Amino acid sequence: MNYRLNPTSKITKGFSRSIIIDLEKELFYLIPNAMADIFTQYPFGDQIDMLSKFKEIKVKNIVKEYFDFLIERDLIFFTNHPDNYVDLKLVWEYPGSISNAIIDYNSDFVFYYNTFLQFIDDSGCKSIQIRIFKKVDFKSFLNIFVWFEDSGIENVEIICHYNEEFEDEIIIANFERFQRIKLITYFNFPSNKILYEKQLKTGKIVGIKQNLSNSSCCGNINSSYFQPTISFVSESIKHNTCLNRKISIDFEGNIKTCPSAKEVIGHITTINFNEGLINSKLKKYWDINKDEINTCKDCEFRYICSDCRAYLEQPNDIYSKPIKCGYNPYTCEWEEWNTSREKLDIFSKNYLK
Repeated sequence: MNYRLNPTSKITKGFSRSIIIDLEKELFYLIPNAMADIFTQYPFGDQIDMLSKFKEIKVKNIVKEYFDFLIERDLIFFTNHPDNYVDLKLVWEYPGSISNAIIDYNSDFVFYYNTFLQFIDDSGCKSIQIRIFKKVDFKSFLNIFVWFEDSGIENVEIICHYNEEFEDEIIIANFERFQRIKLITYFNFPSNKILYEKQLKTGKIVGIKQNLSNSSCCGNINSSYFQPTISFVSESIKHNTCLNRKISIDFEGNIKTCPSAKEVIGHITTINFNEGLINSKLKKYWDINKDEINTCKDCEFRYICSDCRAYLEQPNDIYSKPIKCGYNPYTCEWEEWNTSREKLDIFSKNYLK
C-alpha cells in the first residue's frame, strides 16, 4: 500500500523553515525545510522504498519521524491507488469587480455614502468595514445599521469609539435584527471582552482597550491574523491579500484603494460612480502578491498572512516589506515592530500627518 500526501495539504517553503497547511481543517504546522523538500519531491509512493533512499540510520529515523508526524495529523493517508487523487487546484475567482470596502466615517459626507454603497453593491461587494474614529451620537450610529437593510453586502463590521451614552438594549435589538452586521468593535473600552454574541455565533459585539484614533492604526502584521483557509491561500498566490478588489473612502472623503494610501482616485462629492472608476489606479496593487514582496517572498507564512502596501519599510518601493511586520524569516524571530527606532523614524517621517 502506498502513502499519499493529502491533496488538501499545501507545503510552503521559507528561507529557514517551512509550514504545511491543512486547508481542510484550516490549520498549519511548522516543519523543517528538509521535510518540505522530501515530501515536495515525493508526495506519494511506497513508504519502504522512500525510506530506503536514505542510507544513514540517523537520517532514516528522522524521515520516519516525519511520516509519523504527518500520519498523526491526517496529512498523509495510505491507498492502493495514489494516482486516483489529484492535487487541489488553488485558483481564486470572484464574481464581481469589488469584493471588499472600507469607509472611514465622517458625518459631513453621510449624504453621499448611499451612492457609494449602491455602487459597490452593484459591483459585487460582499464585505465592508465602517470605521468611526470620532464619537458620534446614538441616532447616527443606529442609522448605519439601516444602510444595509436591503443590501447585497453580506458581512458588515463596525469599529466605533466607545460611548457610554449608547443604549445597549437598543443596539443589541438592532444587532439581532440586521443580520448582515457581523461584528461591532468598541475601542477605548475599559477592558478587552466579548459583550454580546448572536445565537449560533453568527456575530458578536466586543470591547477593546486599544485606542484607534485614525487610519494609521491599520497595517499591523500579526500571527493572530493568519488565515490558513482555501479561499485566502488561493487568493494570496496570485493577488494582494489586503488590497485585491478593494475600494475605500478616507475620513476626508477621498476615494482610494485603502484609507491610508497616498494615491487619491477622486472625491466622494464629485466622482462619477460607474465601472470607469475601477481603473488602473484602483487596480495598481491588486496583483502584488507575497512572492514579489521583499523579505515576504522568503517567509514561510506568506500565503496565510495579510499584507499592507500603505506603510512600507522603503516608502518609495511598492515591493517593500510592510513596516508593521516584526517577523524575521531569516532568524524565525518575532518582535514588536514599534520597538525598532529605525522603523519608528521612518513611520513618523513618512506616514504621520
